Parts: sequence; C-alpha cells; structure tokens
Amino acid sequence: MSDIKYIDYDCTNVDNVIFDKKISAITTASYRINKRSLFVNYSGTAKDLYTNLESLIKDKHILIFDISYPDFYGFHNSELWDWLNIQFGIENKT
Repeated sequence: MSDIKYIDYDCTNVDNVIFDKKISAITTASYRINKRSLFVNYSGTAKDLYTNLESLIKDKHILIFDISYPDFYGFHNSELWDWLNIQFGIENKT
C-alpha cells in the first residue's frame, strides 16, 4: 500500500537543502515538482508529517494532503507519472 502525501509550503527563507535532507530521512521516497511543492511516500498521517517538518517551516504556511488513493489525472512531465505509478504500484500503461 502506498502512503502518498502532497506538500505545498511557503519556501521563503526555508533552506531547501536542509528541508530535502529531512524529507529523505523520514520518507520512503519523494518527488519535487517545483521549489515549493512535492510528493512524498510517508507512512504516517498528514498531521504526523507536519509535526516532523514543523521546526523547519516555523511560522510559514504549509499544506499537506493525503492522496493515497490512486486517482490522479493531469498534464505534467513523464517522470512525475512514472514516479506516481511506481509509488502506487500501478503497471505503466504505455
């Protein structure tokens, strides 16, 4: 089973190198979409993930969605779709 979370946060004055190291330490996998958004495979709740990241974010805005049910659609680069398919255990349909 996958435990995919989507994180969007205010990256102003946040050291993304330290943030990414923390993400790597507490998640199974991650995929950064842009400077402020990423998908992670994290076995806890969205609140647990927030608590783990709170010291890095401090008083910045952060939003975490649990999107563990594999229902997604959109237009993005193929690497994102490949990553999501792997995390959800979906066979690639090419």
